[in-house]
Amino acid sequence: MYSEELVKYAVRRARFKAKQVVRRVPSLGAVEDIRQDLLVDVLQRLPKFNGDRAAAQTFISRVIDNKIADMLEAYHDARDNNIVTSSCDDWVLDDDGRWVRRDAVIDVARARAHRGIIPRDDEESSSLAMDVAKVIATLPPELRELCVMLQTMTPMAIAKKTRLARSAVYRRIVDLRVAFRQAGLHLYG
Repeated sequence: MYSEELVKYAVRRARFKAKQVVRRVPSLGAVEDIRQDLLVDVLQRLPKFNGDRAAAQTFISRVIDNKIADMLEAYHDARDNNIVTSSCDDWVLDDDGRWVRRDAVIDVARARAHRGIIPRDDEESSSLAMDVAKVIATLPPELRELCVMLQTMTPMAIAKKTRLARSAVYRRIVDLRVAFRQAGLHLYG
């Protein structure tokens, strides 16, 4: 098949280019979605690679660059044809005549919907709260304390306060994630 080095190169290149394009056109999509689209295109085209014409890395770079060009062209065509009318990242005038991001002048529900955040109804919110409380009750004391601190503090601030190494704090966060995943709470997204 393909060497591990070549696969790692494709993944690194796709991640780099996805971050680069999202910085320039944020409304194009999420970095991970674009990275995945780029990798799918590379994997579909890699069987057509001809080693006599170029190096494999060059081929991968060209495929990624061409896919980005196609994505940008489709995005701009959609905007020109009013298929894509606006983005929360666009700058608009507010009621006072100041330039602000669009998400500052639309209601919270619309802004969250744009970002893929779907509001929970009261029943689902209370069910989630009970499930989280159950998991927290089963945790060892140091992880319970970490849960409380994470509500208002960053991992770095927690490390300073508890005088733990940041790596120790991050390991405990991983332990928390495992506990919540095992309880099925990762399904809430």
